[in-house]
Amino acid sequence: MEATLRSAKMQERWLKRRGEAIDAVRSALSDGLLDDSQDHDAIAVEELVTVVHKLAGTAGIFGEAKLGEQASEFERALKSGADPKTCEAMAFELLSLADEPSEAMG
Repeated sequence: MEATLRSAKMQERWLKRRGEAIDAVRSALSDGLLDDSQDHDAIAVEELVTVVHKLAGTAGIFGEAKLGEQASEFERALKSGADPKTCEAMAFELLSLADEPSEAMG
C-alpha cells in the first residue's frame, strides 16, 4: 500500500485536492465568508468544512502533518461556530503553512 500512496498518480491527486482546498480557503477569505460583518451562507460554510476536512485527513499521508493539523483545527472551529476573527486567523495560518516549502512537495 505504501508504494501506491507514493505513486505519481496519487501524488498528482493529492496536489489537486490540496490546491482546491487552499483555493477554497482563499476564496472564503476574499468573499467575506469568515467575516463578522455579514450573515454567513450556511451551505458555503458547510462546503468549506468538507473541503478542509479532506485536507486534514490527507495531508499527513503526504508528509504535510502541520498542514493537516491546522486544517483539522480550522475545521473544528468552523463546525463549532467559533467567532469570525478566530476563524479568519486560523484560515490565514493554514494559508501560511500551505505556502511554506515542504519536503513532500519538492
